[in-house]
Amino acid sequence: MITKNSILSTFLIGLFFCCTVAVADETHLNEAIKHTEQALQSTEVKLIAQHMEEAKTHSEAAQSEQAADSHLNEGIKKLDEAVKESKLGAAELAKKAAQEALTHLKQASIAK
Repeated sequence: MITKNSILSTFLIGLFFCCTVAVADETHLNEAIKHTEQALQSTEVKLIAQHMEEAKTHSEAAQSEQAADSHLNEGIKKLDEAVKESKLGAAELAKKAAQEALTHLKQASIAK
C-alpha cells in the first residue's frame, strides 16, 4: 500500500538528485572560469597550458550535463585554441584565446 510518507520520501529523493546535478553542473562551469582566470594570471607558459587543460576538462563536463549553450561551445573552442598555443610556447596568443574563452564561459554562467 502506498502511503503519504512513501510518496513524500520518493519526491524528496528525486528532488535531491535533481538539485545535485544542477549544483555539479554549476561547479564545473565555475571551475572552468577559475582555471581560465588563473591561466591569465600565469607568467609561465607551462602553467598556462595546465590551467587551460583543466578549464577545458571542466567545460566539457559542464557541457555534457546541461542543454546546448552557444557560449559554452564557443568557450570550449577558444580553450582548445589556448591549449594549442600554450603547447607551442606562444604565451601571448594563448592568453588572448583564454581571454576570449573567459568571456564566453562567463556568458554561459549568466545564461544558466
